[in-house]
Amino acid sequence: MGWRIGSWLQARRPPDLGPDWPPPHSDAARHPLFRWACERMSDRMIDQMAFCDPGYEENYAQLIRIRDSGVVPANLDFCASEPCSLWKWRAEDHRKTREHTATIFATSILLIAGAHPECDGGNLVGVAMSSELASLLWTVIALGTVDEEARLFLGWLDERMRENFDRTNGDGSPSSFASLAALILAVHRGATPDELESSGARLVQRESRENEPPSLFRNEDPRWRTRPVLRLTNYDQHHHLWEQMARTAHDALKARTDAAQMPTTVDLLASVAGIRS
Repeated sequence: MGWRIGSWLQARRPPDLGPDWPPPHSDAARHPLFRWACERMSDRMIDQMAFCDPGYEENYAQLIRIRDSGVVPANLDFCASEPCSLWKWRAEDHRKTREHTATIFATSILLIAGAHPECDGGNLVGVAMSSELASLLWTVIALGTVDEEARLFLGWLDERMRENFDRTNGDGSPSSFASLAALILAVHRGATPDELESSGARLVQRESRENEPPSLFRNEDPRWRTRPVLRLTNYDQHHHLWEQMARTAHDALKARTDAAQMPTTVDLLASVAGIRS
């Protein structure tokens, strides 16, 4: 077992991916957030992630291959997806930059794969992606240095999920969660009232229009079933993160002098957070 490069010090260094990396048309070339994570994921960090699930050798090989190529396979191998999935559960306990980096690496892999039209990864697709998005957004906000990269990634994910999932399944939850993440991040970034209010209004309209029919994945738990967006999925293990992030965003908007210009967005975030007026 052990690390694949010579020494502890080498293993802790960022990878030397070469001057021509990332390859054209790779996921790392398309997504600055994923590129940012790949460029900082040392062999030691991948080693720690690979140990999250049995089958260390193959886990390690799959994750190294993704990092070095900058390409996420559409049909992600279990030896790559499972360590990433297990790592994301630790997101809210992480405090160190390298741990945040690894979470962005792991969740980006899962979301890029899950948004691919050919993905057959079961729970990677659709409503289950709310958990990956919650961990990613929580980490991006905690890190505070990749807001623009995350904004671009969430915009792409929202569009891709509406194209590849909502249209064929009649359930707007994947793109609704991507839109909610983008809205919360926009509050964190200090976006203008016009931007925030238009984003909030679009999300309210989509959520109410696309999700009236009964859904197999609709959440019936009394804690969530009346909450906008959160009611759309029974994969609710990370709903407490959405609730906390929505509350923080709501409080930040209420403290702004221009809060009256964003009534729809303020009310939406209050509802997601479970704040009663």
